Amino acid sequence: MKIDSSPGMAENNLDGHILMLGPVATSDLISVLDVSSGILAHEYNTYHRAVPVSDLVIKLLENNFRVTLITNSQQIRKNQKVEFFGRNLRVICLPERVSVKKRASTFWVREILGLIRESSSLNFDVVHAHWSYEYAVAAIFINRKRAIISAHDSPWSILKYNFDAYHFAKLILSLFVGLFSSCTIFVSNYLAKSWSWLCRNESHVIGNFTLLESESSLDSADCMRKTICSIGDMSKHKNLICALKGWDIFSKENPGFIFKIAGVGLEQALNAWPEYERYVRNDGIIWMGKINRLEISKMLKTSDVLLHTSLEESYCMAVSEALLMQKPIIASGKCAPIVELAKDAGILVPENSPKDFANALKKFYFNLDLQFELRRNAQTRSIEIQNQNGNNLKKIIHLYKLRFTNLS
Repeated sequence: MKIDSSPGMAENNLDGHILMLGPVATSDLISVLDVSSGILAHEYNTYHRAVPVSDLVIKLLENNFRVTLITNSQQIRKNQKVEFFGRNLRVICLPERVSVKKRASTFWVREILGLIRESSSLNFDVVHAHWSYEYAVAAIFINRKRAIISAHDSPWSILKYNFDAYHFAKLILSLFVGLFSSCTIFVSNYLAKSWSWLCRNESHVIGNFTLLESESSLDSADCMRKTICSIGDMSKHKNLICALKGWDIFSKENPGFIFKIAGVGLEQALNAWPEYERYVRNDGIIWMGKINRLEISKMLKTSDVLLHTSLEESYCMAVSEALLMQKPIIASGKCAPIVELAKDAGILVPENSPKDFANALKKFYFNLDLQFELRRNAQTRSIEIQNQNGNNLKKIIHLYKLRFTNLS
């Protein structure tokens, strides 16, 4: 199949045309879609928290780029597609098979071929794929020289906690990507080190960024809402059961607190996991399920602290977003990216035990000097992360323009 990928920089005096491949929640793009597409985007909320993709698209549009985003969705029927439009933006949603087994057993070949086929008539300057799986493989086949791959996780590390055929198939795709990608972005130093044995070509460390707006002021201790929040899913490495057990210990000794939990798949999976059954009916827990960016922002604003018990992260958007909102965190001190992000704005638990997380919550709420110090440090980290967001965007745009120049 011939791929027409001649440069499109001169179009409409824009700085460039970026072909973006990756998962996205279309509802997160409503601010840059026209009215009719925005309404449709609610119906086809294609994915979950693929924040790095949607936020990057929005910032590229603000910086005079044209973006064509191609994504897959289980809501789209075979041989069909749904498109959304905005100023200098086109979003194309292609079918994705519902069966995890069928996708993994064929190494996503149908989805990859669909991405390649849809790209065949496009002129673009750079193809930027997110996550080192089917989207990255497609980008390499579309145009290896113009492809930039953003690796957002370590598949071999995740496989340790989720040892199954699905994650093994994803690891195989990542091996191909690591060997054949001409340019790879790693979202943290930890991730770059994790991939260093495989990825020998051009690589850069550029962190994620978020568009959530920071809180404007630091509330007094009297304004504590007695509300804890968590963002995650049912993946074993997210370790949500540890957060629930820790909450159980804490709430029994300290009634009157609320625990809000947001994440993809929680609504469907809760009743299927026996170890979670006792928590479904817990009056102190509010199961938020899959919520959009605006609702994530509201949840963080109305919470005092983020409880994050994940065992494996490559950057951790949840921690970044919480700190940006000036919220301290309680998390594992064994997860290097979280330690790097949090610095002195959180309580880092040395061991991932429910009792330790319960004790950390007690320290936060009942040691007022420590609480004030953590909240003040979170305010400082918020400013630092805002600055990092801008610098990371500049690095990505600079990388795009280097590709333009070198390949023109």
